[in-house]
Amino acid sequence: MKILDVEQLIAYKRQSREARIHQLAESMRERQDRLVRQIKEEEEDYEEEIREHADFVFQCFSEYSPDRLHTWFLLDHWTVQEGLILLSGFDPKAMPLDKKGEISIPYSSEERRKIREISSIRRLDNLTPFAEMTEDIIGEARSAKMSLHIWSEHSHFLRIWKSGAHAEERYPPKYFIDWAISKKLSIDWLDWAKAEGYYGEQSIEDETPLSPRARNNYLGIIGALADHYWKTTYPGQNFKQAKILEDLLPYTGFPGLTESQTHLKKTLTQAMNLIDQK
Repeated sequence: MKILDVEQLIAYKRQSREARIHQLAESMRERQDRLVRQIKEEEEDYEEEIREHADFVFQCFSEYSPDRLHTWFLLDHWTVQEGLILLSGFDPKAMPLDKKGEISIPYSSEERRKIREISSIRRLDNLTPFAEMTEDIIGEARSAKMSLHIWSEHSHFLRIWKSGAHAEERYPPKYFIDWAISKKLSIDWLDWAKAEGYYGEQSIEDETPLSPRARNNYLGIIGALADHYWKTTYPGQNFKQAKILEDLLPYTGFPGLTESQTHLKKTLTQAMNLIDQK
């Protein structure tokens, strides 16, 4: 009788070890599969964030509509601080400023915590770049670059402004726009302001009243042209103001012809009366 079957014991140990190895391998495969699935899910989530970020960037650079400017153009004057920030395309009410009244935006990597604190910065088209484009999506370096761009652009405007002789603390909006155009500085919302009627070759507030002599001169020219047109177009017929106004309809929309019919009738009457007196 054998007290210990060595071969059987070895076979049992080998079988037990192989079973443990197989179990461990299965466990590692399951863990590997879980990790692969987790990584794929994370990649899909990240790709979705990138797509959302891309959509936001596209929105930033297309169909620029600075609707927040409507409120600012209700003001007769802007302070220098407000005017220069508005020219840069941002809302002064949502811009961090230092004690000197200049833009205070951290842009060094050591101040990344403060970058999150300026998420209230708002563009004139109502977008908040630092709130929408978080560091988790665009990265610390790009976030710092964005803040540096805003700061440097404003500093550029401010440096040019300080080089001139501007004695007042506030000016009409047109003053800032004219100044920027004279310096060949880009204003992203200039076309928008023109389309909305906030800025043109000469705004209503800048028009100066004509002297009586200059007004009579213009009325004389209008009257002479109207008289010549009538006699050439309708020879031998009595002058009819209504017919003249009817003939002017195709020119509606030209400068000076966008006024009401009442205003045009009054101007034409005065012009023809001046001609009749000669």
